[in-house]
Amino acid sequence: MHEIIAHLPQLLFALGVFVLASGSPGPATLSVCQTSASLGRKAGFVRASGIIVGSLFWGILAAAGLVAALQQFAQLLIVLKIVGGLYLLYLAYKSFVSFRSPASAELAAPADTSLVSLFFGGIALHLTNPKAVFAWGAVITMGMCPGAPWWMSFFIFALAGTCSMTLNYSYAYLFSTAHAVQLYRSAKRGIDGVMTVVFGAAGIKLITSP
Repeated sequence: MHEIIAHLPQLLFALGVFVLASGSPGPATLSVCQTSASLGRKAGFVRASGIIVGSLFWGILAAAGLVAALQQFAQLLIVLKIVGGLYLLYLAYKSFVSFRSPASAELAAPADTSLVSLFFGGIALHLTNPKAVFAWGAVITMGMCPGAPWWMSFFIFALAGTCSMTLNYSYAYLFSTAHAVQLYRSAKRGIDGVMTVVFGAAGIKLITSP
């Protein structure tokens, strides 16, 4: 327990960035939202379940890989911080581009509406996106510091995984209502602006941290 308390600032910062990254508009988030909005709550939950499975797959690989690598190469943590920071700066850039774009966010229905297809389509959405493992790697790296116990990356994975499930299922529930869809469309530009600042600050912090 005292190890968790000692690393609490890093853990809270990492989880905060992860929640914002997972909850901000992106392919996975929009997929859950549009499925619920067009096909209903049950379909949205199925889609979210597939996306969560794919996300957790990359997460456990990132956690296990970091533990093994850091045990062999202590300097790798510095490299991971730089790579993770650059990825967060990339997310800041993408959010800024979306912020500047006047186009509205449309939530079109998926082509295949069977529950099996929605589930495996959600898995494929993450497994075919190698950027997901970089996102997990960045979050886990942010939550760790030199001298952290071997199990810390798995602890971060468990916390972030819980947040991922909560966010995805919440979107599936909320976007099954027309009011939530309209609210999202009206607030999207403001969300993009906030994400630009948050991701940019987090990327700079990760790169410059000792």
